Amino acid sequence: MADSANITTIKRFYDIADGRITGNPTELFTEDVKIYTPKFGVAVGMDAMVAAGKGRAMFQHMEHHVDAFDIVEYGDRVVVEGTTEGETVSGRTWDGRETIPGHFCAVFDFRDGRISRMHVYFDPDLGHEDADRYPWWQQQTPPPAGPGDFAHPAAHHIGYEGQDTMPENVDGTIRHTLDMNEVEFVRHFDAPLEELWRFVSEPELLTKWMGGPVDKLEPQVGGDVLIQIAPKMGATVYGEVLEYVPQQVLALTWEVPAWGHTPDLMGTRMRWAVETDGDGSKLTLTHSLPHNVFREHLLAAAWHLHMDQLGQLLAGNDEHYTIQQDEIYALVLAYLDKDRAEKRAYYEHLLGIRKPTA
Repeated sequence: MADSANITTIKRFYDIADGRITGNPTELFTEDVKIYTPKFGVAVGMDAMVAAGKGRAMFQHMEHHVDAFDIVEYGDRVVVEGTTEGETVSGRTWDGRETIPGHFCAVFDFRDGRISRMHVYFDPDLGHEDADRYPWWQQQTPPPAGPGDFAHPAAHHIGYEGQDTMPENVDGTIRHTLDMNEVEFVRHFDAPLEELWRFVSEPELLTKWMGGPVDKLEPQVGGDVLIQIAPKMGATVYGEVLEYVPQQVLALTWEVPAWGHTPDLMGTRMRWAVETDGDGSKLTLTHSLPHNVFREHLLAAAWHLHMDQLGQLLAGNDEHYTIQQDEIYALVLAYLDKDRAEKRAYYEHLLGIRKPTA
């Protein structure tokens, strides 16, 4: 029996998405399309659909087994159950016809012949890299963490209960405003302002402390930004320049689609402001993120180490950049403790709580 028009549209969508045929997938959707995926969440509109598609940056390639789809159609609703195969940017492969990862189910609603709702239910860990939560993969040895894999859970785990060597100089600040959470660092460097600005604004030098290639940074308001902050895992920043004043400020949007086991980082902004500071210079780094992202302590830990690397570079130590797993874990806990201590102090002052004397 021939496919209905709706089923033909769905198969065309997957054929375009997988690269088997050319075409513009947005033409298959209504302007107010409602999209859901486990790591993207729910969003509405064509821009949301395009942003959700950027999550494919975590894959070298992915293919849906369209000819083997199980399809149930009821009026303008179509349910598709199927499998995929592919390879993540870290080199992990999967094939849903042979492995547990790679199975999915998608629900499509149609209006006037176009897709008005697409809810896709699947396990985002298609390369089974989150081994700790897969009991059937426990016998496999996960790969060691590599450069840039600072949030990879399959790397070695270290417990910090009772640890004696927590980080010193936890100088980042976490602020909770009405609309956003902000992570801010203010660091002095024994380097002239001109040199610090070059490391902030020139892609080749910015690469050295970002952890991956800066493929695009157009030095103008509205310019495109593309930074691979963890290329082995597929963590890629898509941004747009919001402010650009030479030797003063560079601000940009900072959108990171889901990668590995890590959810999307959307709706955030980055701002680097430089100024002279005595005999040297000063950088103020501010990363603003919506409250619902709830990753400010991890970002504080990561930017702490990135700023450390920048200091090493400005001091003339031009070594390959790596973030160590144990450093990230320790700093996340340290920034959590600092944030809690500041909140506690605020309430003690507000309520007039007196600390017990010894």
